[in-house]
Amino acid sequence: QIQMTKIQKFEKRFKDLDIQILNLFRVGHTIPSAFGGSLTGFGLRVFRATRGFTMVEVVIMLGIIVIVSAIVLVSFPSVSANINLQRSVQQLALRFRQAQNQALAVRQVQGQFGPVVPPAVGIYVSTADPTHYVVFADMNSNKMYEGNDIIIETVGLEPGVRIIELVDEAAQSQSAVSVVFTVPEAQATVYNASGSIGESILVKLKTDAGGLTRGVRARTSGQIAIE
Repeated sequence: QIQMTKIQKFEKRFKDLDIQILNLFRVGHTIPSAFGGSLTGFGLRVFRATRGFTMVEVVIMLGIIVIVSAIVLVSFPSVSANINLQRSVQQLALRFRQAQNQALAVRQVQGQFGPVVPPAVGIYVSTADPTHYVVFADMNSNKMYEGNDIIIETVGLEPGVRIIELVDEAAQSQSAVSVVFTVPEAQATVYNASGSIGESILVKLKTDAGGLTRGVRARTSGQIAIE
């Protein structure tokens, strides 16, 4: 009987110990600290102590987002226009170079009765059509674009970009110009409707939004440059 009483006391002590251990981790339970004071037990109390956003902070954050969005929207048209201008001048310079390479390579073009090797390949630019230019095969070797020449490609500029001026080496404005590369030497010439206008032509492009301008200069030496 004495042994049973001791066993029951041990069981009760173990249960009490289990309860004490569980209480240590209960929400809000305070654990004595060896360094003085007390430590808060583990549980939801720590999570609840974390402070969230106040209404004032949320309103301020939304205001900042609105202001930044407005700035981006206001500047977007000019940024987009600049990108389109860059693309247009690069494409025009590339078309000049491709026409030059086609003359050097003596490539055929599709004529009315089948593939033919043109005497020359050129680029026709006119302020009368400020949003397009023509890649053509100069079939009669007169170094300018005419109605009986073969149109290889009609290229459109990027949206919001147009040709505003054609400037020759004497700083005179031209209404229409043909830059032609003869086959097979790719010797370049710059002609208007009356004949040669010198050794270079500057094709100026401008954006409708922002008034940004860039240009592509083609020289009879074969150099193509973006300015």
